[in-house]
Amino acid sequence: MRIVICICALFIVSGKVFLKATPTDSTFIFSERDSTYYHLLHDVQIIRKRPPLLLQSTHEKIGVDIDAMETLPKFMGTSDPIRYLQSIAGVQTNGEGNTGIYIQGCADYQTLVSINDAPIYYPNHLLGLFSAFIPTHFQKMELVKSAHRTDFANRLGGEVLLKPYESYHKKIGIEGNVGLINSELTMPISFEKGGTLMVSARSSYISLLYGPLLNFANMNFGYDFQDFNVTYSLSPAPKDKIVISTYYGIDKMTALSEIANMNIYLKWNNAAASSTWTHKTDNWNIHTSIHYSHYSNAINVDETDNIQVNTASMFSSIGMKNNNQISFTSELSLQFGIDYNHYWNNPQYVSSHGLATNFHSDFTLLSSDELSLYAGLRHAPFSFLTYDAGLRISSYAHKKKIFFALDPRININFPINKSQNILLHYGIYHQYFHKAGMTDGGLPTDYFFLVDKNYKPEYAHSISIAYNTAFPNNNYSFIAELYFKQLYNVVESQSNILELMMGEFNYMSGIITGKGRNYGINLLLHKNKGIVRGYLSYSLGWAMRNFPDIAPGYTIPAKYDRRHNLVAVSSVQINRRWRIGGMFTLASGNPYTKPKYAYILNGKIICEYGPYNGATLPLYHRLDISADYLAMDNHIGELGINLSLYNVYCHDNIQFIIPSNDFTMKPVSIINTILPSLSIYFNF
Repeated sequence: MRIVICICALFIVSGKVFLKATPTDSTFIFSERDSTYYHLLHDVQIIRKRPPLLLQSTHEKIGVDIDAMETLPKFMGTSDPIRYLQSIAGVQTNGEGNTGIYIQGCADYQTLVSINDAPIYYPNHLLGLFSAFIPTHFQKMELVKSAHRTDFANRLGGEVLLKPYESYHKKIGIEGNVGLINSELTMPISFEKGGTLMVSARSSYISLLYGPLLNFANMNFGYDFQDFNVTYSLSPAPKDKIVISTYYGIDKMTALSEIANMNIYLKWNNAAASSTWTHKTDNWNIHTSIHYSHYSNAINVDETDNIQVNTASMFSSIGMKNNNQISFTSELSLQFGIDYNHYWNNPQYVSSHGLATNFHSDFTLLSSDELSLYAGLRHAPFSFLTYDAGLRISSYAHKKKIFFALDPRININFPINKSQNILLHYGIYHQYFHKAGMTDGGLPTDYFFLVDKNYKPEYAHSISIAYNTAFPNNNYSFIAELYFKQLYNVVESQSNILELMMGEFNYMSGIITGKGRNYGINLLLHKNKGIVRGYLSYSLGWAMRNFPDIAPGYTIPAKYDRRHNLVAVSSVQINRRWRIGGMFTLASGNPYTKPKYAYILNGKIICEYGPYNGATLPLYHRLDISADYLAMDNHIGELGINLSLYNVYCHDNIQFIIPSNDFTMKPVSIINTILPSLSIYFNF
């Protein structure tokens, strides 16, 4: 007997209730009692939307679904993709004072972070609390830690790709959230003749409510940031896709300190734009892009004794890339292409006057060109073996100095069965720009500088072995990875803020050059389905450096070295409307050079330090919890409320050391109390 079900929507009009349906196979019935027509459905198919998997790992990369991040605990009212990325094994866990993305012991600038092929050189806001990306503007994020193919750019670290939405299922929509810390809004528009426009904006007002809670060495704190994204995509032909994307972000910060008698003003911004064209046929895929990226910062320090320091730096690039992939058979394909970048750089402009002498450095605009050709072959000769082998040839020109490099790369995949595989990787990588900084405080005091006759290209040999498995029904997945990287010509800076005040700073004089060794193990257990979701991530790693001018051997830890990183994330869907979750972070403290004392001699500040990076900050640990209430969820859209609590048990995590007015160094904890956030999120 066929079950007859009436699917209806209720509309209240003039106090009357009407039943409405639009069936494809139905019978009209007229009721003489109330003179109403009803639709009776003979066949009904009820479809329930399955929540997407958060992490989708392959033998080469990890894909993160941005929509699925909504099922995890929110961070200060929002689902920040970079914050979740920093909780995945192999990516260093960061605190409030450690910005950047450090993958397998590499520095943040050695990792490529891009939006639609356009690099973002400083993808963080203040102290790393927020990244530069508006979550609702992006559909997916991809992470590649070591198994790179030959089309990967000239970097030593990993790769993080942010992919905007390229289509939308409604003619027009609106999505975002309004919170106590920041608000964000995304408006997608689909045009009748094809094409989708995504416009996103975000603005913060942290200091308005949270200024007194941010313990910044008794500083009067002020800060705000804005982000803007625009993406337009269209398909002029069935086999073609064009995507145009732009991004701009700006940060402003003030910190007025009574203890240090110092006022600090910072401003930094990112800009990026790209246009990509993809053409796909049955056996040939062509992807071509042009892109522009820019980063700049400016720092002004005013000391009450008429000591003033101004510094600024800039790094920009414009580039073009063409990538081709030809499939001869299902087991054999060829990839080849060209990658070109032109760089502009002003490493550091400094002016100071006050305590000892006045100083003004020259504004120097440097430029260079980088060209790479690459080709690789992917072949699966057997069911239990697939390999990807190729060569990347790069050349770099700065003034009259030219460098060449040959970078072979190979990935060998051994599928054990449908749910398990082992991946071996070896590759050589070169990079043609450096970055160093004066402080580790999570502030944008770093500066980029180009490879030249004095500072050679960085390069690395990378070896890794990874094991991936998915348990029955894909409820659980597990990833284990061993890695080793030998690095050459790595740089760090020994300069500090006191040198700026004395007018003795030169970005080249404080640079030290040496070698590096990164090695360790990454473990990630992920629960993909069910009422309880989440993952457990652990990394044990070493990032050791050998700077002959300081000490022999690989005895110096890198500034961003964290020996242990443990993160536990869990989310519980209590019912249709309520979801709660939490994230616990436990990590080793970062190394730093411990100052002994400072004094003035003959009008100059003399500061004595201990062994370089010879001290370690205390253990870092923090618990965050989050609760979501879905007030409305229907065919119109959804509306919900989120309550987030950051640093629930108010642990005092020491982040960095700053000088005080008596020339002693004091530990600073940026957030030593609970930080609550309430936000309303919506999607219509």
